[in-house]
Amino acid sequence: MFDLLSAKSLDKESVELIRPNEIIIAEKDDEKGRIYTIEKGANKYLYKQLGVTASLSKELFKINKDFWKNVIDYQLEDKDGKRAPFKFEDDNVRYLVDNNYSLIDMTIMSDDYFDDFKSKLDMFMMEVNSLEHTRKFYVEGNGGLVKLVLYRADANIAEDTYTPVVILEVNNKKAEYSIYTGILIYKSFTFIPSMNPVATYQSYIDFVWGLNILGTLELSENSAEELYNSYLDFKSGHIEISARELIRILNKVGYKLELKEDMSLDDIDKLQDEESNMTIKNFFNSFKMSTGETAEDILNLSEVKKIFRYNNLTIVDLLEILSKEYLKDDGAKITAQILSDLVFGLYTKKIDNIDAKSIIDDINNR
Repeated sequence: MFDLLSAKSLDKESVELIRPNEIIIAEKDDEKGRIYTIEKGANKYLYKQLGVTASLSKELFKINKDFWKNVIDYQLEDKDGKRAPFKFEDDNVRYLVDNNYSLIDMTIMSDDYFDDFKSKLDMFMMEVNSLEHTRKFYVEGNGGLVKLVLYRADANIAEDTYTPVVILEVNNKKAEYSIYTGILIYKSFTFIPSMNPVATYQSYIDFVWGLNILGTLELSENSAEELYNSYLDFKSGHIEISARELIRILNKVGYKLELKEDMSLDDIDKLQDEESNMTIKNFFNSFKMSTGETAEDILNLSEVKKIFRYNNLTIVDLLEILSKEYLKDDGAKITAQILSDLVFGLYTKKIDNIDAKSIIDDINNR
């Protein structure tokens, strides 16, 4: 478990770049070595050190592999009596790999600093794997995105009104790492994340350096009551969402809207919760009773006209629907940022009702 969260450093003996995105690293007592795929974080660092862009490396490899190899070797050569600033096998060059045989990050770091980093990494994985301080929800989604939600081990999550949480989103393929605070309302399984992440990183090493799970959990606990009270205000405010905004968000999270032969909305394949599926279908299909429009009519309206189509679905309703899907395999495109954007929209009320009011005011003032 937690395979895509964990990483280890390699005690390298030899290193060779064999393709623009593949590298062989042999550890001590390993003659053959192993091929690792170079992911974005390591790729960015590697080519900066080589003084060649990743795109140029790919183009040269396509044109002529031997010429590509000569260019890479030339960049690693000593020149004018001076040692090259970077060599793959230098003692202070560090390689971090995951359990999927991917090189997820690399850096140049002294022994002392690297020992400190390894201690931080060990602490991180110990906290992730231990139930002493925190319990977790964990899912590995499509596209390499890993979601980890942590809360206090002694929390009565099923009975408490709300539970402070820390949300970690880790994507080694894209070198994207985000940390959010928030609350989970377990009875409706609704996440209310902070409006902004506590921190974001583009390097696994920086992520581990910057992460303090228990300290971040304390931040979450300090703001939890305020978030919950805001949620109650949002719930009672009954702020509806327009057809335009709903379609935009559903498309963004990968929900394909398909029609039946009678032009009503069909089941949404990736939306696993049956009640949520029914709610979304009802939003589109019940316009027939109020405006005479089919789901096809609503989907084919101009963007401006979609702003004026409301049908008793609130932003909080959509937040609750997406929250239920957040930790499911098919919910990889539902991120804490998307949930946060919904919350932000509730705070500012800058959804389509403001656009609609602006258009109406403009017409009335002519």
